[in-house]
Amino acid sequence: MELLLAQPITRSQVIRAHLYVDLLTIPILCLILWAGTWVGATAVGLVSQTNPDLHADPMRFGPSLLNVALLVFAVTGYTMWLSSAGRFRGRVLGLAIVITLVQFLVNVIGQLWSTAEPLRPFTVFFYYQPQPMILKPDWYLMWPVWGRMAVLLGVGLAGYGMAWWTFKRRDLPAPL
Repeated sequence: MELLLAQPITRSQVIRAHLYVDLLTIPILCLILWAGTWVGATAVGLVSQTNPDLHADPMRFGPSLLNVALLVFAVTGYTMWLSSAGRFRGRVLGLAIVITLVQFLVNVIGQLWSTAEPLRPFTVFFYYQPQPMILKPDWYLMWPVWGRMAVLLGVGLAGYGMAWWTFKRRDLPAPL
């Protein structure tokens, strides 16, 4: 990082570059997920089934990719903030993994144990609910779907905003 910032670029450009990479790679990853679903359903014969109980239409999974993309963007947003404040890559990576894993576990345990259920809205996984988008053709008319996606987008944007604010103001120590 010291070598990168020794070049004639601003810290804002570094954060924007990461944002641009996210905006390019997240849709590509989502399309790859969709292609994998399509290939898998075709390979096991679920696409060509005449029995409606065994038929799986990969086209129904398309709209839910927006929900997947926003979940990934939310995670990259708060991870970017952690990265902008950290000094050691290993520690930042470990902290990001622990935070994400704890959120996932809180969400799952909250579904199983009523005492932990009030903590679920504090996790990004609570707002990741692609099922209505897959199961209901008129999902785009449902306010809760858009509200959950807005929260995921907000977490990602807030993470990038805080990363920009933190990284612009911090001092980078000399390498050890």
